[in-house]
Amino acid sequence: MNRSHSISDDAIALIKDGLAIGRNWIAYPEAEYFLDKQHINFFRTKSGAITYAAFQNSKQKEFRIFYAGSMADVFKQINIELNNNISSKNHFI
Repeated sequence: MNRSHSISDDAIALIKDGLAIGRNWIAYPEAEYFLDKQHINFFRTKSGAITYAAFQNSKQKEFRIFYAGSMADVFKQINIELNNNISSKNHFI
């Protein structure tokens, strides 16, 4: 699915913290338009992310997983709609 999302500043801070400690695999629910910190899940391994997403998918929630090495990767993968969250532009630095 290729849809835009908006993301909270709290979620951005949480993602930065997760990436800093090596939790580079991220899972989030595709159906959520506005992603807050409770929607973002971090994993050290791909298999951990896949297992979590599969369990969530069985609950009628479709999760997307991806690997991110940087915040720029996160913004590309989640397809952030910057027009709705102007402050997100500052987080590429």
